[in-house]
Amino acid sequence: MLCNDRKEKIIAFFNRYPGVFDKNQMMYILNFADIDFNEEFCPEIVREVFDELGLIPKEKNIYVGFLKLLDDVFSLEDKNIIEIGGGAIPRLGKRMYPMLGKGKVTIYDPRLSTYEEDMPKMVLKREMFTDKTDTSNCDLIFGLMPCNGAEIIINSATKNRIDFMVGLCEGGPHGDCFDFYENEDEWLDYIILHAKDRVSKNSMGKLKIKYLKEYGDPYPIIYNER
Repeated sequence: MLCNDRKEKIIAFFNRYPGVFDKNQMMYILNFADIDFNEEFCPEIVREVFDELGLIPKEKNIYVGFLKLLDDVFSLEDKNIIEIGGGAIPRLGKRMYPMLGKGKVTIYDPRLSTYEEDMPKMVLKREMFTDKTDTSNCDLIFGLMPCNGAEIIINSATKNRIDFMVGLCEGGPHGDCFDFYENEDEWLDYIILHAKDRVSKNSMGKLKIKYLKEYGDPYPIIYNER
């Protein structure tokens, strides 16, 4: 019954917002309708839809855990924030909105749904964040499982001496001809060492590593602490 109820809500979402996901993505998301949140971790596009529909228990919702950690470490109130890789549905931006005070979050992702609109404290950029992107009015840069965007965040944040947090994932190794990493552990080790070096050289304190395994996330979360 629970699985059928989830499927009905997911299908209703697809019908209400056609074109956000293609046919293969919709089938993929529907395949997780019977997920056991105590045993499995939601992939990104599944997580976006499920959180939008209120289908993830709070105690297993990585958005809840990550946002709490982000706020505990940096305090989001009145900050100008950049998120890289917000997804088709900017769930973290929506969740942090009430916490921003006089601040603002700007979300970069070419995949952002056209159904999503700017709000007074949330700006949507349907483009890639690059090393030429203006960060002059930014207090904090973050990304939750942005894959190769992790290195972009680290490089931009440390170049401009802006605080940052990145929730890592399997990241770099995808098996293409430009992939230099044998496995995800090698990728993660490289990213962490790279971040430590950049933080140290740019006098941004120390690199810290946390885990949110209680939410089912096995990957490290890295950030600078001054």
